[in-house]
Amino acid sequence: MADAVQPTEAVPKRAVDLYERGLGAAEKRNYDYAITLFLEALNLAPTFVVARTKLREIEMEKWRRATSPMFLRKLRAGLLTIPAWLVSFWNESFSREGAALRAYESILRRDPTNGSALKQHAKAALKLDMPEVAVNSMEYAYRANPNSESNQRLMGEIYRDNGNIEEARAAWQKVLAKRPTDKEALKALHDLAALATISRGHWEDTSTYRSSMKDEEEARLTEKRVRVEKTEEDRNALIEDYKRRVAENPENVDFVKRLANEYLEAHHYDEAVAAFEEAIRLNPGDADLPDLRYRVMVKKYEHRVEEAQKAAAERPDDAALTAAVKTIEREKTRFMLEDLAARIRKYPSNMPLRFEYGHALMEDDQIDQAIKQFQQSKNNAQRQSMSLNYLGECFRRKGMLDLAVSQFETALSTMHTMDSLKKEVIYSLARTYEDMGRHAAALEQFKIIYTDDIGFRDVAQRVERLYKATKKDGSSAGSA
Repeated sequence: MADAVQPTEAVPKRAVDLYERGLGAAEKRNYDYAITLFLEALNLAPTFVVARTKLREIEMEKWRRATSPMFLRKLRAGLLTIPAWLVSFWNESFSREGAALRAYESILRRDPTNGSALKQHAKAALKLDMPEVAVNSMEYAYRANPNSESNQRLMGEIYRDNGNIEEARAAWQKVLAKRPTDKEALKALHDLAALATISRGHWEDTSTYRSSMKDEEEARLTEKRVRVEKTEEDRNALIEDYKRRVAENPENVDFVKRLANEYLEAHHYDEAVAAFEEAIRLNPGDADLPDLRYRVMVKKYEHRVEEAQKAAAERPDDAALTAAVKTIEREKTRFMLEDLAARIRKYPSNMPLRFEYGHALMEDDQIDQAIKQFQQSKNNAQRQSMSLNYLGECFRRKGMLDLAVSQFETALSTMHTMDSLKKEVIYSLARTYEDMGRHAAALEQFKIIYTDDIGFRDVAQRVERLYKATKKDGSSAGSA
């Protein structure tokens, strides 16, 4: 095939084979299969830019050939990719750029014109020392919205980092055309003019991401960072690499966070916590770092609980092992409540933190205290629906069923998409109606979920049971 490439050290033969099969599928317009094959090739060789370019071309071709209206495609893609966005944000918070890169690919598979996903994909690629991949992604983002000033700025930065001086200069000149006194653009152009005086041979050495690296060892480490399934050897190598980077750049918080993430992935929880504590010491004003440390500690407790549960399951007659599970769970709850309370005292206006504290209190059956937190966190737009939902649950547990119904109904009035959260709220409302003996009202709510997702929880059984109950109630009323 004309587009075929030869396997190299950077692109293994298996990846090339998948790429060529993808080309064949694309020629037959079997776009979904082609996309799957290209993604498999990229999982093996994330820096296989030819495959990534072809992947994006095929995604765009499939997008263009779709017959449904554009706004409906955009709407559907936006709804279906919410979980992928959450996954990407979570991974980026722990500096897991490789996993974030794959999450953005799943978003782009739904909508290859999504400018935000393309830009985030490019930024993740840059952090993984893959400037050619970053350039590829930004060029598509730029095509989607060439007048975007943020696109032009990011293009200028990425082109500069990849050694494409003229392209970087053109991007920044477009920014300057809109903002003649923009200090950032003026400085960037000044710096690019200085870089242009360096011999051309110097830039030729950075034509690909591999040749821009210090040595072959760095190339191997980059491959390990983006590998989907990392071996214990991979983990140990990355831990040692980031320990070296931290030692050489002790003030670089990002390196400390990446080291902590590698410890976390290797289940070295104590070392991960220590790394985050060092990051907090280096940057005490960063409110996100204590939150990351908190989540690592929770992971540590969850791991201990799982190990204790396994031991108890193997010896079910051992009362001490069963008690150990409960002891660790209590330790976990005590830590969560104490840590969240301490941070709320420090950041009293942090509503997402209050929401999380409220949830922890509710799980510990401290219902009145939980209500106080949710009544404040409901004023935060991002936590409003969930706060109202949990307020309803708190009132339901206290037996204040009319108040619970009011909170669930208010929560539903803020939701416009039938996602998993809305189903949860409808389910809770229906259960509350059941508790009140309002079987017909409960059935109407369960039917809303039933018609959309028959497999949600035990909705199918509840609908069938309530149909019988309401029919019986109706018959009794008729006989009377």
